[in-house]
Amino acid sequence: MSELKTKCEHHEEIEGLLQEKEKQINDLREQLRDKTKALQESTEKTISLQCQLEEKDSEIARLKQQLVQHPGQIQNHAPSMKNESECKSGDNKRWKMGISKFSARGVKLFPILAGKTHNSHKGFIDTLKNQIQDLEIGHTVDESEIVLVFCPIVSRAGTDIEAAMKKINISTASKMVVLVVLHHTFEQEKTVPDSSRCVNRTDILTVDCLFYEDTGLLKCQRNDEAIDKVVKWLIQQVFNKPYIMKTA
Repeated sequence: MSELKTKCEHHEEIEGLLQEKEKQINDLREQLRDKTKALQESTEKTISLQCQLEEKDSEIARLKQQLVQHPGQIQNHAPSMKNESECKSGDNKRWKMGISKFSARGVKLFPILAGKTHNSHKGFIDTLKNQIQDLEIGHTVDESEIVLVFCPIVSRAGTDIEAAMKKINISTASKMVVLVVLHHTFEQEKTVPDSSRCVNRTDILTVDCLFYEDTGLLKCQRNDEAIDKVVKWLIQQVFNKPYIMKTA
C-alpha cells in the first residue's frame, strides 16, 4: 500500500509539473502573438509611409517636368498649389473652399460596384460633387471620363481587389480610374493595410475608406483624407486633359 501511495503521489506531482509547463507555454504563445501583431502593425505603418514618400517624390518629379515643358501652365496652377500647401499645414477648410471654385462642367463620373457597399458609395460620390462643382454622373463607362470602382472587403483584401480589377476592362484604359477599397468596421481609428500594394496598374489611384453597414461611410480622419486625395488627384488629372477645369 505504501508503494502504491508513493506512486500516486509521484504521478500527481508529474501532472502538476505538466500543467505548470503547459501554462508557461500558453503564456509564451500569447506573448508571441502580441509581439507578432505589433510587428505587423509597425511594418504596415512603415510601408504606408514609404508609399507616401514615393508619391511625393513622383509628384515633385512631375511638377519639375511640367515646369520645363510648360512654364506658363505651372504658373496658372499656382493658386491650386497654394491651397494644397495650406491644407498640409492643417487649414482643411480653406483648402476645400479653394477646391469649390473649380468647375467640372462636361466631366462625367461612372461608379462600378464590386460588391455590396450598403450605399456608402453614394456618400463618397456626394462629397466629391460637393467639392467639385458640376461633376455629373454618367450612364455608361464610354461616356464618362472618371470611373470610380468601389471594392468592399469581404474575404481577403488581395482576393477581393483582384476580383474588382477584373471589372475594369480595356474600355477604361483612357479613363481616370479611382479604386475605393471599403473596409467594414465601426472603429473610426481602425488601422488597415495600404491596398495600393495590391494594385499593379500605376494609372489607378487607390484609397482606403472605413464604412459600416448601418451608417455608411464613417466620419473619421481616414475617410476625409481619402476623399481629399481623390479630389486633388482628379483636379490634377483633369488639368492635363483637353477639358481643362474652369473657375466658376
